[in-house]
Amino acid sequence: MMNLKQFFSGQWDITRTITDSDKRQYATVRGTANFFHHTQNALILEEKGQVSLVDTGRNLDFMRQYIYVFDQQGMSIYFHDDVTANNGLYQAYDWDDKAKKLQPRDKYLCSLDVYDAQFHLENAKTFWQNTDIVGPHKDYHVKTIFTRKNA
Repeated sequence: MMNLKQFFSGQWDITRTITDSDKRQYATVRGTANFFHHTQNALILEEKGQVSLVDTGRNLDFMRQYIYVFDQQGMSIYFHDDVTANNGLYQAYDWDDKAKKLQPRDKYLCSLDVYDAQFHLENAKTFWQNTDIVGPHKDYHVKTIFTRKNA
């Protein structure tokens, strides 16, 4: 299996687009994602940047942290910041070597909204995460492209 911890480690630029159910752009994000050492089998991801809301033109700064824990099948992602304040499991993923992607072991439920994400590892310089969020409160598609800094 690919060494996922080694793959993710380091600094990345991120661009994110958020579209609604009608495929209209709701928001864009630009920022950085830094994966740094936490334990022998885990990294901390710190995302920072700016969200631009399309309809209002409003710009908001953000920062989120997650812990990526790697195992023999893939990885699990845990919340790790004041926004969630629970440090619980977000989603776990299995590595599909043929497709070069991480597929969810299960979906994440948040206030009746279901989050379903996949990671596509294109090459050593680029990967992307596609997330569908569907439920009574949200109906979005989120695509985040990660480009390795100084690649």
